[in-house]
Amino acid sequence: GRLWEVDTGRSLRLWEFGEIVQCVRWCPNASRGFFAVAVGSRVVFINPGLAAADAVAATDELCFDNLADAVVEDAHADALQSKEDRKGAGWRGGTRDEHKRNIRVVIELPHKVKSLSWHHRGDYLASIAPEGGKRSVLIHQFSKKRSQAPFGGKSATEVQRVEFHPSEPFFFVATKRYVHVYDLEKQTRVKKLLTGFNWISSLAVHPTGNHLIVGSYDAKVAWMDLDGGDKPFR
Repeated sequence: GRLWEVDTGRSLRLWEFGEIVQCVRWCPNASRGFFAVAVGSRVVFINPGLAAADAVAATDELCFDNLADAVVEDAHADALQSKEDRKGAGWRGGTRDEHKRNIRVVIELPHKVKSLSWHHRGDYLASIAPEGGKRSVLIHQFSKKRSQAPFGGKSATEVQRVEFHPSEPFFFVATKRYVHVYDLEKQTRVKKLLTGFNWISSLAVHPTGNHLIVGSYDAKVAWMDLDGGDKPFR
């Protein structure tokens, strides 16, 4: 993976992971200068160190908070358990070699991660691992270094994309054909949106949270008005 400077087109950083990078997402909180990378069965958090020194130090402090060890000697320590035995997510600090490459925190997951999505406040991050079954969707709280399956692992299967509502405790879950809207506080589904698509490819939420744009692999786009029923706007 490379980090590019948009103004000049220069490549500023290069990271070799040894596996295919599936997704990269910058933390939307401007005071937290790091980004998350989905690679293999890991979510890797990188502080590239491009901000002012005090901002870089503050980001590192946030990264190390609530970790048993900021630097681990063995990335596959017994405390994390093996991928075959572990049902959840294991948080750890970077190894010495990873720290040299600005990798500060790693979440080890049982299955390969397909995509990531941040809550706009920059503390909660959702991940999708298609082979994870009922635990294919996990929500990770960065400040507490903990992860959980929403709705006790009873959410929809065949999940393609997820997004957080910008101001309400709603969570959008796109499966192949539908978009489910869940209330995270009440742990219930509040709406099921009918897209008319055979296979959803993408999902975007308007900053107001009242509208969705849904894309499909058959080159179609639907605009969903959450106040206007359960079908695309026409």
